[in-house]
Amino acid sequence: MNALAVLIVVVNVVSIAISFWSGNPRVMLAKDGAISSTIGLAILISAFTSRPLMTAGLRPFLVKGDAAKSATFDRLLATSARFRRLERKFSVVWGIACVTECAIREVCVFTLSVGTMVWLSTVLTLVSIAAAIVSGSFFSVPMEKMVGAETGR
Repeated sequence: MNALAVLIVVVNVVSIAISFWSGNPRVMLAKDGAISSTIGLAILISAFTSRPLMTAGLRPFLVKGDAAKSATFDRLLATSARFRRLERKFSVVWGIACVTECAIREVCVFTLSVGTMVWLSTVLTLVSIAAAIVSGSFFSVPMEKMVGAETGR
């Protein structure tokens, strides 16, 4: 079972419930920050376990559906401390991005107008994702090179 997918489904179900519970537009906007912080905290906590949540999101990009690369990915996870360290750092980057986005969103929701937050909310999400992709590449690119080099042997 993909733990990241399960987490996102659970968070979305809770989000829908909160949407029906409150009619306050600021609470509705703040709810989105609660979603990203929940996901971010789960990712951060998982980074210090044996299976970081972001591995499920990263793996398809590194193996690209290639069975040999998939086997190499598994082998590197089992045998390479450097690979696991990079995997953890990748998860930490994404966790920090989600939590930071939440903090900024919550401050903005309660200090800016609702009209501003309607469009700024999307901008914050996109900037957060872009920052995580760029920052995470410092760890995912070496992992991809390791998978490629090991697969070629």
